[in-house]
This record gives sequence, C-alpha cells and structure tokens, in this order.
Amino acid sequence: MRRSVLFQALVLQAVFFLGCHWSREAVVFLSCQTRRCQRSLLPYGLIARDGRLERSVLSASDRSKEVGTFQLREEDIGLMVEAALAGDMESQSIVGMWLLRGENVEQNKTQAAELLSAAAEKGVKEAQYNLGMMLISGDGVPQDLAAGGSWMEKAAMQGAPMAEYFFGMMCLEGDGVDQSTEQATTFLRSAAEKGIIDAQFSLGMILLNSEEKQWAAHWFNKAAQQGEAKSQYQIARMFLFGVGLEKNEQRAASWASSAANSGLAEAQHLMGTMLLQGQGVAQNKAWAAHWFEEAAKQGHIDAQYNLGLMLESGDGVPLDEKQAAYWLSQAAQADGNAEDSEVR
Repeated sequence: MRRSVLFQALVLQAVFFLGCHWSREAVVFLSCQTRRCQRSLLPYGLIARDGRLERSVLSASDRSKEVGTFQLREEDIGLMVEAALAGDMESQSIVGMWLLRGENVEQNKTQAAELLSAAAEKGVKEAQYNLGMMLISGDGVPQDLAAGGSWMEKAAMQGAPMAEYFFGMMCLEGDGVDQSTEQATTFLRSAAEKGIIDAQFSLGMILLNSEEKQWAAHWFNKAAQQGEAKSQYQIARMFLFGVGLEKNEQRAASWASSAANSGLAEAQHLMGTMLLQGQGVAQNKAWAAHWFEEAAKQGHIDAQYNLGLMLESGDGVPLDEKQAAYWLSQAAQADGNAEDSEVR
C-alpha cells in the first residue's frame, strides 16, 4: 500500500522534532493530556519488536491503574507517533490531539483531523468527541454542525461524559440535530451523574421548568457545592421564593452571597436587593449599593437603575447627582425607559 502524504509528513516532522531513532523494544505508558502526563484518559502499553508494534499485556490489566506523573521522553513521543502511523487507534487519537494542540509535535490541525477521523472510525470515543468538537466549532476544518453532532452522538452513546454533555445541549437547542428535550435530559442526566458540573446546571434548568423542581434543586445543589456560580444563584432563588424547596431567606442569602462573590452579575443584583430590603440578612443599604454597582459595571440593567435611584436620593449612600444621572442613563439606553420609580 502506498504511504499517505500524512504518513510521510508526520515521519519527517517527528524526525525533525526528535532527532532520534526508534528503539527496537520499548514500553510506553501514556495519556493524552500534557507533556507532563497524568494517567487519566488512555493509559496503555505498546511494544515495538522487530519493527512491528504490538499491544503489551499491560494494556488490559493495568488500564485502570494510576501510576503517577512522569515526563515524556523524546523516544516515547517517537514511539507514539510511529504507533499512530502504523494504525494503532488509541495512538492515532493521542497524536491527533497533540497535533491539534501543538503539544510534543508541531501544531497541524489538518493532520490532527485526519488522525482523529481514523481513530473515530475505529470507535475510539475520545477521538469521536474531539473530532466532533472540531467540526462543530470549525477549528481546523470546515464547520459542519450535522457531522459534528453525529460524531458527538457516537461518543455520547459510548458514555464519554463531555460528549454526553455537549450532545445533550445540542439536542436541547436543536443545533445540528433534531431538537428533543427528552433526549437532552437523558444525556445531560448521564453526564451529571458522572460529575460534569455544567451538565448538572443545565439539567437543573430543564427540571426547574418541569414538575420535578425538587430534582432541579438536587442538581443545582450538586453543582453549587462545587462552586458553580449560576447554580448557586438558582438555588438561592429557590430558597428565597420557596420553589421546590422550603422557603428559607437566610440560606437564600448565603447562596446569593457565594454567587455574588464569584462575580455573577445576577447574583450581585439579587444580593443588593436582599441587603436593601433586609431579606435573610440585616438591612445594609451601603452594601446594597456596593453590589448594585458591581452588577451595574457588568451591564445589569436593573442594578444600574437601582444604583442610580440610590445615588439620586442619597438613600444609604452619599448623594451624587452626576453619578446618578450616569447610571440612570445607562439603564435607560439599555432598557428603553426608566420611568418606574420603584426599586425593581
């Protein structure tokens, strides 16, 4: 069989990059993260014997073992490239990611797509996911949402957590695939159960608009406990208004404060409102103005308006007509009008 242009190019690239000869017998334990590898995704063993690559016995027995962190040697990189060019599917997936990121070899997204495609066709779920992402985003290849969605679905069907999340979101939004909230829920739930924080939030949002509001609170809480600000904000609102949870203004204020301190404008506005009205916390208009200002700087219209009113009247803050006019103007430009004089 005639060697492909990709084969020749990668060999030349590897020889230029490494300046070394391949060992006739070497065992390599690798994953597809960074040059200082963690045994996290695709650990396996390869042996090159008499010019022929073979899977080592460690491939199956040690696949799930953690053996720590180590520095990839040049000969290890060379052996991995050789394995990829020889058709080893997991090596193709790993070297494809190296080429995509410019790690260990010179970046070449066209060659990355070719290797990832070869591995994806052989059923490697990580390659299916990464090729899907390239096609969806148009990163190094022409954008093709339908083709990207197809590869993402294949990876998701094999249980790849991030693929489940992205494919679930594609189903939810109808991007490149048929819109299906039911299918979105199925894949997002699977990803959420595997600890994908964004999936936990997105699943919570779906359930919040259903009859399963208590389950929405469950998933928001999972993500909130890990510091996800949007989930902290949503669970704060659920406690504040007694939706899916027993009303508890103190717990609402606690979660709102966490989200506000993470920089989420909606939470900063909510925290300002609670401080202004003394909900769940002692009333403190100065701190209310602080949080309104933080949210206003991020373009939150209601926060701009509330801050403008406080500065205009000197309510809890020093009177400042110039700043009041500025923030009211900002709110009016974005909202179209600011005629309602009540704090929103």
